[in-house]
Amino acid sequence: MNEYIEIVKEALKPVVTDFKIKSEKRVYVVVLKEKIIEAARILFKDLKMRFAIASGIDTPQGIEIMYHFSPDAHNMLVNISVLIKKDDLTIDSITPVVKGAAWIETEIREMLGVRFKNHPGPKHLLLGEDWPEDLHPLRRDNKDTRSTAAIRERLRRDGLLTASD
Repeated sequence: MNEYIEIVKEALKPVVTDFKIKSEKRVYVVVLKEKIIEAARILFKDLKMRFAIASGIDTPQGIEIMYHFSPDAHNMLVNISVLIKKDDLTIDSITPVVKGAAWIETEIREMLGVRFKNHPGPKHLLLGEDWPEDLHPLRRDNKDTRSTAAIRERLRRDGLLTASD
């Protein structure tokens, strides 16, 4: 195993529930949502990794957020995965540690409905300010987002579009 992967594994030991090495260039780590700030701090501050991006997906088990960090000198990605149950879609924002995460956390909030505690700017990024708070375009359980026609009908019903729109 790559010596640097061993360093990453040891550093994350206090917060990890699962650690998988897909290849020498890609590592997947699962943490509980209560440990996300600590995991981000370890990677970003302690190990000096660059925060690349985060991605979110609606799965049958909940909303999964994957935070992607890169130790560029080692030409690899360390992916931190957190599963958030749909009955409590809240998680701590990592922006106190990684300010650059603000934009993608805003996008995940709008598209998937995850609420980030202590997020610095809860304004809309992609959706209009008058967009319905309960309508999240990438959620599987939201029937209104199954098609463009369904979204338009919902917006008309809510008075956000006219019949001619």
